[in-house]
Amino acid sequence: TGSIGLCASRRCARVVGYELVESAVADATANAEANGVENATFVQGDLSRVEESLGGLLDNLAGASGREGRPPADVVFVNPNRPGLHPDLCTWLRKCGARKIVYVSCNPSTLARDLELLSCGGDDEEKEEEEGEGEVWWREDASYELEVVTPVDMFPQTPHVESV
Repeated sequence: TGSIGLCASRRCARVVGYELVESAVADATANAEANGVENATFVQGDLSRVEESLGGLLDNLAGASGREGRPPADVVFVNPNRPGLHPDLCTWLRKCGARKIVYVSCNPSTLARDLELLSCGGDDEEKEEEEGEGEVWWREDASYELEVVTPVDMFPQTPHVESV
C-alpha cells in the first residue's frame, strides 16, 4: 500500500517503492494520488533478482535526479514478508551505499539472519566468491552497524512481534 514510503515522502526528495505483488503497486499509487504525494514512484518486480531489475532502475533515477556517481538512496526501508530478505538483496544493500537501512520485520528469526548478512556479509568463503564476480556497484564491501531494535507487540497474547 506504500504506507512507509508515503509517510517518509515529506522528508525526502524522492521515494521509490518496490513491491512483488502488482496489486500492492496499484494500491500504493492510488494512495499517493489520494494524499497528494507527487515525489513517489512504485514499481512491481522480484527482489530476489535485484541486480537485473533494481540496479537499472536506480541508475536511471540517480541520473534523473543529478546523483550520478553517488548512491541512489540515502535511506532504504525494507519490510519483507516472513521469509525475510533474499541473500542477493542483502548483498545488493551492502553495496548500494545508503547511509542507513531501516528494517521492519514480522519474524525475529529472519531479522537476525538478515542483520548478520547486512552487518558482516556472511562468512569469508561467501565474500571470496563475491569478490571474484566482476565489477562492484557503488561500494566495494560495506557493512552496516546495528544501532537499535525496537520490538512492537501488535498482537498481544500471541507469539508474534514486529521489530523495527
